[in-house]
Amino acid sequence: MDTVSPSATCWTARTSTNKISGVYTINPIRCTSAVQLYCDMDTDGGHWTVIQRRMDASVHFYMSWEAYRSGFGNAAAEYWLGLENIQQMTRQQDSKLRADMEDFEGNKVHALYSSFEVAAECDGYKLTVYGFSEGCTDSLTYHNGEKFSTFDKDQDSSSTNCAKLHMGGFWFKDCQEANPNRIYTWGRDSTMPNFGVEILERKLESRERRAEKEEDADKSEMFSGCGFLRDSNRRVLESLDLSVKAHSIPFVWV
Repeated sequence: MDTVSPSATCWTARTSTNKISGVYTINPIRCTSAVQLYCDMDTDGGHWTVIQRRMDASVHFYMSWEAYRSGFGNAAAEYWLGLENIQQMTRQQDSKLRADMEDFEGNKVHALYSSFEVAAECDGYKLTVYGFSEGCTDSLTYHNGEKFSTFDKDQDSSSTNCAKLHMGGFWFKDCQEANPNRIYTWGRDSTMPNFGVEILERKLESRERRAEKEEDADKSEMFSGCGFLRDSNRRVLESLDLSVKAHSIPFVWV
């Protein structure tokens, strides 16, 4: 589905006739060209504007500063929406961030943050993210306050170039607890320790499963970590979506 909408986000793109998840053409920046992106109209009430999508290695994410600034990829498959587009959307309205992840065994997890904003380019597209409220373990708060870095524009807090080391642009610190833009691998590859979109495997008991613990201890083990590094017991993601949604109906530029 490819729907043309004058909206600034997927929130205002959803109407009585536009209720289906798919590719929409919207205008997130006032008086500039429209862009294509994927709107998730189903998950957690819908209205999610997908800013980053990984699923099949069809798009290379080891890209330059200009590419990450402007955006790249295919909205119907893998893509990065672009820092300038993300900045414009999040400055117009208070937004929250959701990460949806699935590994090659079909295990699904998510993480939700109540506040997400990207600063202007003159501030290095600095990340503001906080309010982790549900889902798997928090690995993104570590990156709060960091500027965006690529291999050709190093703005991280490390003595090394984290983007070059881990081959992907992100809000690196020293260096990472999350990196959804690293090289995609088809499952775990021990010969490439810095590559592969990964999440941590941890043990977490849900309320429903606590009662079952004595019957079957294995049932208390859930695939629930959402870091992307720093654990020998890690799994590699098959798919990953990062999406933003306004807390209320946003103002629309006209």
